[in-house]
Amino acid sequence: MISVYLSDLPQVPVKQKYRTEHQKGLELLSYGLKELYQLDFSAEQLPDQIEKGEYGKTYLREHPEIHFNISHCEGMAVCAFADIELGVDAEKKDEVNEKIFRRVFTPSEQELLKSRKENEEEYRESFYRLWTLKESRIKQNGSGMSMPLTDFSFTFEDWNTFSEKREKDETTVLVFEDLRKEGSVQEKINSVRTECVSLSEVQCTEPGLQFKQYRIAGDWIIAICVEQKCDTQLIKIRYL
Repeated sequence: MISVYLSDLPQVPVKQKYRTEHQKGLELLSYGLKELYQLDFSAEQLPDQIEKGEYGKTYLREHPEIHFNISHCEGMAVCAFADIELGVDAEKKDEVNEKIFRRVFTPSEQELLKSRKENEEEYRESFYRLWTLKESRIKQNGSGMSMPLTDFSFTFEDWNTFSEKREKDETTVLVFEDLRKEGSVQEKINSVRTECVSLSEVQCTEPGLQFKQYRIAGDWIIAICVEQKCDTQLIKIRYL
């Protein structure tokens, strides 16, 4: 099973941005550890429990068997858990940075992006789907940027329409729960942010991997990477 915890991030001054995002990631990690593993570590206690691998991937010193990964971007923080190593990346769809194309995307991926350029919305979604997939892969194996992003590439099940999955996937059950307190300030500000859409399947040139992608509230893309042996029959996403 894959468990994913999401939370809104407030707008703060630039100098406070990283600290705020990092703290929210720890809060989600704390919540998941307690709910899934009955481990009671507060967000303030967790920095003393976390170690980093050679390229910066984090793990719990006393519980290396627990696999988690954290991502944060403008407006949202994510923490995901799985039975084996995983990577998660979240991005808000914004402007497309064409300057990074050659460094990040393979020639075939660049051609696919160029074919979407006439439709601004599809172009942005295509870019951020590919970007989050790449990031989730290097976060999954803990290689960081030591692994060139052009060493692997993606193709989509339904690239022509770049659509969400409209047919029911009989092998995967997606449970999406919005647990934010009704009537809270965040609820009022983000009352429309309850949509979770499972996106079309992807294939990677690297064997033995599987990817899941979701669009949250229209503006955020989340990608999850795990090995194929991971049980993905149930994916639980909780919006805190």
